[in-house]
Amino acid sequence: MQCTPDLPEQACSDCLEAAVNRIPNTNLYGKDGGRILQSTCNFRYEIYEFFNKTTQGIPPPPPGMFCIIF
Repeated sequence: MQCTPDLPEQACSDCLEAAVNRIPNTNLYGKDGGRILQSTCNFRYEIYEFFNKTTQGIPPPPPGMFCIIF
């Protein structure tokens, strides 16, 4: 789960909650993994670890820029 850096804490929480609540209405329900991307937050889940806890994340993109990295 991740929000854009400029999003206030409550708005981030609301966005992530909305993303999680969308799962039953998508074809992600019961899958091994998936993503829900929204304009200010995203939610990803997998049955395996998809990140390395010891490395630092990439810096956020400049304001107004949206990118998806696969």
